[in-house]
Amino acid sequence: MPDRFIRRSLALIAVITIFPVSLLADEDDSDSFSARISAEADYRIAHGLHVFVFEELRFGGNQIMDRSYTEIGASYKMNSHFKVALSYTAIAAYKNEVTELEDNMQLVRYWYDWRHRICGDITGAFRAGQWRFSLRERIQGTYKTRELNNYQQPQTSWVLRSRIKASYKFRSMPLEPYLCFEPRLLLNGAAWSDEGLTSQYEDAVFTGHNDIYFNRLRGMVGMEWKLNSRNSLDFYGIYDYLRDKDIDARKEGSSKGVTLKSPVIWQTGHRLSIGIGYKFSF
Repeated sequence: MPDRFIRRSLALIAVITIFPVSLLADEDDSDSFSARISAEADYRIAHGLHVFVFEELRFGGNQIMDRSYTEIGASYKMNSHFKVALSYTAIAAYKNEVTELEDNMQLVRYWYDWRHRICGDITGAFRAGQWRFSLRERIQGTYKTRELNNYQQPQTSWVLRSRIKASYKFRSMPLEPYLCFEPRLLLNGAAWSDEGLTSQYEDAVFTGHNDIYFNRLRGMVGMEWKLNSRNSLDFYGIYDYLRDKDIDARKEGSSKGVTLKSPVIWQTGHRLSIGIGYKFSF
């Protein structure tokens, strides 16, 4: 397939992907919708051993540009059923701040909230005719560089992401539709005793970062399109159900020790995302 066609296809898809986000950018609930564009280069070093570089841009929220992910890693396919991978990701979360000046003018500052992430994966898969089924278990640690209140969240959060995926490969077309389900289990949330007792929240005791619960459930549907032996595209949609604890604790403590300012409550949310990914293999 000519390179000109590939370039034009990617440009058109990028416009189609970003345009809905620009329409929603001024809405109050814009954080519930986002778009993603990514590119990946995968290099085969030896049989079963690959290294890869991945870049993803996410768009959403009032500032349009939300964050970027720059990932490098390696994977090794042990046999036809099992694969392991290790990767590092630098994350730049885009932020803006508005400051009121004396003459009632507003000053907007833009900055990046940098984060560092490591992931270790093991994937098991098998085929049944044209179907392929897989289970990926991922241990993921994310370190936030900015100063945090450790009574509300740890500096480094650890999660277990279990992804179940089913895909179907057509015999006569270079298309492979797929479905995924992924629960995310937080392994070291901030824990408080008696947090469910509204009338006693001031007497709650911080017991450490040992709270474990599911804080996201993700469903994903997509279609991989293999353009040729080296180039492929991935179109997908994501639905996230978000569920996390809202903890308002005193960072500096008090004469009675560290206390909560209000009861610990559950916050839930929903997010829809659409995306397009490009992959080059060599």
